[in-house]
Amino acid sequence: MMLTIYMENLNGLKKNIMKSFTLHLPGVHSIELITKDEMKVVNGSNVTISCKIVTCYEMKKEKIVLNWFYKYNKTSDSFPIFSHNDKKIKIVSSHFNDRLKFLSNINKEEAGITLLNVQLDDTGWYNCTAKHLDDKRNTGWSATQLLVLTESTTSY
Repeated sequence: MMLTIYMENLNGLKKNIMKSFTLHLPGVHSIELITKDEMKVVNGSNVTISCKIVTCYEMKKEKIVLNWFYKYNKTSDSFPIFSHNDKKIKIVSSHFNDRLKFLSNINKEEAGITLLNVQLDDTGWYNCTAKHLDDKRNTGWSATQLLVLTESTTSY
């Protein structure tokens, strides 16, 4: 981060006293991901799980390493389902066959996935992780719980 600080002397003239410094604030990360906590979708429909990237760095897709993980419940082991690294997009899980799509635009801070023809066994936790290559320390992550519902046939 570049910051110029000026100090005014008694004559009202401004003098440049510092050209740049790094500011570290506790609890503030250089990359944050924003997702919905929970989403409900009817079996057989399509759903897009969005993941908004917020960073203090310049957004360029070649600078972002993005991964999506899936797990059946909050305490089970997760497995990778999608990877994006330096213009390479790779679906790394056969669990979703051809039903998983990356329809996002990292340059516009969006890194979501779309599941087509959602099945009951797609219920679970979807975790988005992202790292900016200019940041050597922080990886952002966020999770969405997807609940797949059967259609109700109850009439009143």
